[in-house]
Amino acid sequence: MSMIGNSWSFDKYAFLTARNSYEMPFVRLDEQSVFRVERPRIVREQLHSGVRALMLKIFDTRDSETIWVAQNTNDDGDYNWFDSSTPALAILKEIEEFLSSNPFEILTLILEDCVTTSNGLAKVFKAARLTKYLLPLNKMPQHDGQSWPSVKDMVAADERLIVFTSDESKQLSEGIAYKWNFMMEIGKGVDVGHLALKESFYW
Repeated sequence: MSMIGNSWSFDKYAFLTARNSYEMPFVRLDEQSVFRVERPRIVREQLHSGVRALMLKIFDTRDSETIWVAQNTNDDGDYNWFDSSTPALAILKEIEEFLSSNPFEILTLILEDCVTTSNGLAKVFKAARLTKYLLPLNKMPQHDGQSWPSVKDMVAADERLIVFTSDESKQLSEGIAYKWNFMMEIGKGVDVGHLALKESFYW
C-alpha cells in the first residue's frame, strides 16, 4: 500500500503482517511422522504481495559473528537453530531491494532477537545498506502527548524502515526500539493476539 500524500501519523494505519515470516513449520502427521512445510511465499514475494511488516527470529552463535534467521521450529514450537537457517544479511538485502525499488512504501520489522554479539544488529543492517532507511529512535513517541511522525514526513525523509527488538537492552546500546515500549498486544488469549502501536510512550 502506497501511503504518499497522507498526513496521518504512522500509528493510525493498519497493515498486513506476516508472523514468523521465514519459518518452515513442522506438521505432525501421526505419532511417528513429522514433516516440514515450506512457507508458500519467500520474503520478497510476501512484500510484493502486500505484506508490510515481517516478524523474524534471529540469532548468532558463540563461534561466529554471523547473524542468522531461524527458518524452522519443531513440532513443540522450539527452534532448530542449525537446521536450514539462513544468513540474516541475505534476507535484509531483499528488504533493501524492495525499499529501494518502492520509494513510497514503509516497512516494519519485529525481531525475536537472540543476537548476543555486541552491535551485531547495527552491523548487519549497515552491511545490508538499510541504516539510511531506519526511523531514528528520537522520532518515535517518547513522552506523553507525543505522536508518531506522519507517513508523509517519513517518506519525505526516506526514513521508511521501523525496527523493533525483543531485547530491551538494545534500545540503549544500539538505538533499536524495544517493542513493548512502543507496542501492545490486543486480544491476547486463546485466539491469536494482534499487535498495535501505542499512541504514546511513557518513560
